[in-house]
Amino acid sequence: MKSHLRLIFTLMVVPFLYSCSVISTEVKTEAGPRVDFGHIMEFTDGYLGQTVILGGYIIDTDNREEITLITVLHSPLDMTDSPVAKDSSQGRFIVVCDGFLDPAVYAKNRRVTVAGVVERPEFRQIGSKKVKYLKLRSREIYLHTQRRPGYYDYGYYDHDYFFRGYPRHSFHYRWHFYGCCP
Repeated sequence: MKSHLRLIFTLMVVPFLYSCSVISTEVKTEAGPRVDFGHIMEFTDGYLGQTVILGGYIIDTDNREEITLITVLHSPLDMTDSPVAKDSSQGRFIVVCDGFLDPAVYAKNRRVTVAGVVERPEFRQIGSKKVKYLKLRSREIYLHTQRRPGYYDYGYYDHDYFFRGYPRHSFHYRWHFYGCCP
């Protein structure tokens, strides 16, 4: 009996959580299972031409004649494909978008989730060190809403003083303030 209830619960909850993604179902299906950013950086040649979903925090938005280049500090994604804490970053990546994206909107420190096709990496100088940047040709890009004042992000757990000062799971906390999907 318990196994039947567990199966029914799983069948009800999994589609609900899958539907809360900020990336369309079509592109998410094409991207397949989530791949670790560090693995993609290490074996870039094996991922060339494949669609992946990554997220992070915008570092810079650079408009060129026909495209916009967005430099992003990688951050792992939670179950709704929203970036979490910057401290967990495994590197940087560049998103190539067709057309003009306003740098005032796609501003520094905004959270972004991108579905894109992996292209050849690019090397850029940071101080005196050459750093490898993964490069994605954007298929979909989602700019997350800015967080309200008083929201404190501690990565996987958030602190809620109304919950007797104990940490609790961040998805529940975000659900309380933002609804299902951030």
